[in-house]
Amino acid sequence: MEEFAWHEDCSVERMLHEKVVTIGVAMQPALSSVVTAFNWECQRASSFDDLGRLALGGDIAAVVVDPSAIQMSWKEALTRAENAAPDSRILLCERFSFGIDWAEASSAGAFHILRLPLDAGELRQSLGFVWAAKNKKLHVIPADPAERSRLRKSAAAAGGSASQVA
Repeated sequence: MEEFAWHEDCSVERMLHEKVVTIGVAMQPALSSVVTAFNWECQRASSFDDLGRLALGGDIAAVVVDPSAIQMSWKEALTRAENAAPDSRILLCERFSFGIDWAEASSAGAFHILRLPLDAGELRQSLGFVWAAKNKKLHVIPADPAERSRLRKSAAAAGGSASQVA
């Protein structure tokens, strides 16, 4: 874990600066410029043990993992990243020739999937979702009773349970 010394030109905000950590992803101009735009720092972990050490500070916003670069299945890479940095959002990378099934990856805990080589717009959007997930609370807008009744009937007709709809 890093130790910080106080300097007059440092602020608490700067000291609590969050990180985006990469594993197996080559540093690219799009990566560093987009991460910096969120006022985050980009760091590279050489292993999942290294990621675990970086996660001890609790300031990792996202982990960007390229499973094929580290010769792992996406499932194994996702599990190891989640275990090393459990409070982080995991973004898996895929190459155009090898597609990861989004529904399966999402169910397994992936936050997002990025295509390689990284596109600045796609990365900005994904990190925007990370930022929103970290900084916004989910606000549930209650439906009026008639709307709830309609939703229950619709769920029941689709084979779902009426209890699934609040």
